[in-house]
Amino acid sequence: REPHDDSDTADETKWREGLREVQNAGYKCYQNGEFDDARHKFERALAMHAKRCKLNAEHFENSGNRVPSRVHADRDAVRLKLLKYLAKVLEKVGDDDGMRTRLDEAATIDNRLQDYERRKKSRDRKPPRD
Repeated sequence: REPHDDSDTADETKWREGLREVQNAGYKCYQNGEFDDARHKFERALAMHAKRCKLNAEHFENSGNRVPSRVHADRDAVRLKLLKYLAKVLEKVGDDDGMRTRLDEAATIDNRLQDYERRKKSRDRKPPRD
């Protein structure tokens, strides 16, 4: 299979929909005060995300290509969102150590995303015309 054929796109879309479904279920549990259920949903979403990232990395590695930084940034943005939700849940259930760990991880990812945006802006700048 070619890396960008329709079946890969459909598979990615299906995976994103599944992840969004789990994430939304976690958010609903959080809104309803079902914090243990919300915790499990967000942890499941993070595990799904990590598994998919690993599969994608292996796909790029097997094709002899590096994972584009745009792809890393997209993945980081999703992970950051999930980590922030999970940190809120952990705060509600009184797991302060778990909350701090997730917030530290989120801060690292946020810094990486900001660095990506700075590099993208400097790369996208066009030289002035004469």
